[in-house]
Amino acid sequence: MAVGFEHRADFGGAVFEGEVEFSDSEFRGQAWFAGARFESAADFTETKVFAELDFYAATFVDAVRFGTPAWGGFCFAPDAELSFQHARIDHPERISFHTVELKPYWFLNVDSRKFVFTNVNWNSTSVAENLSPLDPPELLGIAYRNLAVNAEENHRYGEASTFRYLAMDTRRLTAGSPSSLHWLFRKINRPRVWRIANRWWWGRVAFWKLSWWYWLASGYGERAFRAFIVLLCIWLLFAVSFTQVGFVVSDKNSLNDSDVMQSKYEAWGRPLSFARAVTYTGGVMTFQKPEPRPQTNTANGLVLLATLLGPLQAALLALAIRRKFIR
Repeated sequence: MAVGFEHRADFGGAVFEGEVEFSDSEFRGQAWFAGARFESAADFTETKVFAELDFYAATFVDAVRFGTPAWGGFCFAPDAELSFQHARIDHPERISFHTVELKPYWFLNVDSRKFVFTNVNWNSTSVAENLSPLDPPELLGIAYRNLAVNAEENHRYGEASTFRYLAMDTRRLTAGSPSSLHWLFRKINRPRVWRIANRWWWGRVAFWKLSWWYWLASGYGERAFRAFIVLLCIWLLFAVSFTQVGFVVSDKNSLNDSDVMQSKYEAWGRPLSFARAVTYTGGVMTFQKPEPRPQTNTANGLVLLATLLGPLQAALLALAIRRKFIR
C-alpha cells in the first residue's frame, strides 16, 4: 500500500499482528519503530526513506524485506539512516535486502551473519565514514566481522576480504585513543570534530606492534597489490644493499687493481654489480644459495634477512590472492 509520510511517523511499541506492507511508500521524516513487534512478514520493498528508519529494540517474528528489486531505484537517500540496534530477530535468514545501497554502521548491535544480501552496494565502507562518536569503535569492528562472515558463507569472497580488512583496521586505527577523548566527543556530539581528532590519532606509526607490520606488509593478508609492492621493494632493497657489501670473489685476476686494492678485496670481499645483485637476491629469496658467498658479517646478515623476509612476504602475497577468490 503506497503511503506518504511527510513528517515523523511514530510506531514505537506498536504490535503488528498481520502482514505489514509499506511497499511504494515514502518516509520523508523519521520513521520510528522502536520497540515495535512484527508478528508476521513486513514488506518495505520499493519504499523510499529520506531520513531515519529506526527499529531499535524491535522484534521480528517473521520475514522483513527491503530494497528495490522491481524498478532498481533507490531505497535509502544519501542522508538516510537505518538502525536495527538491539533488535530481536527470530529468523535472521528471512531478513533480506535486494538491489539497495547500505552502510556497515547500520548493522551495529545486531547479528547480520545470516541476513540475505542480494545485489547490494556497500556505500562508504571506510572506518572514518562509519565511526560514530556515540558508539564504541569495537562495535563497528564486530559489525564488519559479521558482514565478512555473511559474505564468505555466500561465496562473495572479494566482499568478505574487504570487511575482514576493515574489521582489523578498526582495531588498529582506534587503539590507543584516550578514553577522555571519546568521552569529550560523545558529550559534544560533533562528528566533524570527532573525525578530525581521530585522523590525528591515526597518523601515529605504531611500528612496535606486530599488527602494524602485518597491516603494512599485506593489509592483514587481504591486500594482494600491497603485498606485491612490498615484495618488490624488499627485492630491490636487498639488491641495492648487495652492491655495498663484500662477497668472496673466486677469480682474482679479473680485477684490474693494484696489489693494495687486491688485498683489500681479499680481506673484505667484492660488492656485486646491480644487475648481478638483482638475480642474486632472487636466488637468496628462493633458497637457491647462489654464488658468490658473503664474505663479511654485514653481508652474511643481509643474506640471512633476505632469506627470512623474502619468502615470508611471498607467503603473505599468496595468502592475499587466495582470499580474494576462494575460501
